[in-house]
Amino acid sequence: MRINLSGIIKLVDSLMVDTCHITRPDREAGAVFDESTGTYSGDPAAAVIYDGPCLIYSQRRFRGSAQEVGGALSQASDYWVEIPMDANIRVEPRDEIVVTAVHGGGDQTMLNTVFRVMDDMTGSYSVSKRIWCTRRDKVPM
Repeated sequence: MRINLSGIIKLVDSLMVDTCHITRPDREAGAVFDESTGTYSGDPAAAVIYDGPCLIYSQRRFRGSAQEVGGALSQASDYWVEIPMDANIRVEPRDEIVVTAVHGGGDQTMLNTVFRVMDDMTGSYSVSKRIWCTRRDKVPM
């Protein structure tokens, strides 16, 4: 049995009114991931693997308690970032997603937000490429 999802895919694509780009550091070019700061050091030579529309929403949960990261307290929160199914990429853990444009009615504080990819959650009947990400927020003291 084959299910035609083209109408749903068009609907979901129409909701992707923000823009992001996804980069992948060249892990073989000397980039080293620093767990304490959540960033790469050295010369990561990051390649842009996607630049286009996206849909971003919070999973409304925090993972664990606040931790000290790079000398400040921070809290990791989970998000979904969805991109069109026809984006011919596969994300990998630790790829980076940066929000490059937010639609007029959207939360403008999301502009330039950086997300760290945790996993690609796309499945057999997916209508978008759903990417599980985390964002680190500083915790007020």
